[in-house]
Amino acid sequence: MLAPKSPYRRIGLGIWASERFRRLSPLPPSGQSLFLYLCCGPFTGTIPGLIVAGEAAMAEERGWSLKAFREAFVEAFREGMVEADWEARVIIVWKALPHNPPANPNVVKAWGKAWNAIPSCALKSKYYQHIKAFTEGLGEAFGKAFAEAFGETEAEAEAEAGTEAGLGSEAGRIAEKTPRPARRTTPTSDAEWITGLKVNPTYSGLDIDREIGKASAWLEANRPQRKVTRPFIINWLNRAEKPLGGSNGTDPKPSRWTGLAEKDYTKGLDEHGRIKLAGSS
Repeated sequence: MLAPKSPYRRIGLGIWASERFRRLSPLPPSGQSLFLYLCCGPFTGTIPGLIVAGEAAMAEERGWSLKAFREAFVEAFREGMVEADWEARVIIVWKALPHNPPANPNVVKAWGKAWNAIPSCALKSKYYQHIKAFTEGLGEAFGKAFAEAFGETEAEAEAEAGTEAGLGSEAGRIAEKTPRPARRTTPTSDAEWITGLKVNPTYSGLDIDREIGKASAWLEANRPQRKVTRPFIINWLNRAEKPLGGSNGTDPKPSRWTGLAEKDYTKGLDEHGRIKLAGSS
């Protein structure tokens, strides 16, 4: 059966400013200490996994040399745990969002209010797609909240900024002539949603189609009254173990999902080989 959700502990950001805490021996520069710092440090913001800060500022706050900070960051980067655009000062902690899901759709709307303050860059656009796929996977209410709060795409926001600034730039002139696409107010189709999961860095190394098939087989064997839904798939993927062979899934390590090896994972596919989720037309 599915593994239980990992226990967790809450850490208030005020601990970093505590006089007694700061008198303790500091965390030495290392990949582990930096990752923990990025997960719950003073530079974290409203949107889980999205940090706006420069490497020099964080190194100074930790009392590390810039060289030591960079070496620690490279450790986490090589494991696919973090990514950064240092010119824009945008840092992404890829697993933070699944481990800090929104309690309700209003939380997603609060994320939207903080989104415009994030410097525009390719990494921000990449995280936009990550948040979009994740929230839509939580259900219709969350997907609708995302569409309302994050209505404008990165390109639209930049074009609007160029127009309002009145700079007369080429980008601004193009924006004035380019019709804006209608905002999507409903979640994507199942096929689009699954495609989004396959390109989502959080799930790199996982065979998404196979994992969805395993999830369907597990429900059939253990909860036949339940149907495969997007929230269930997201929970399943968040608990799945990645293979050792990288993003193509070669040389996988043994799965902890026992008793599923002989299941027919093609069951439930349509004539095109696509997964058909509950509630889809």
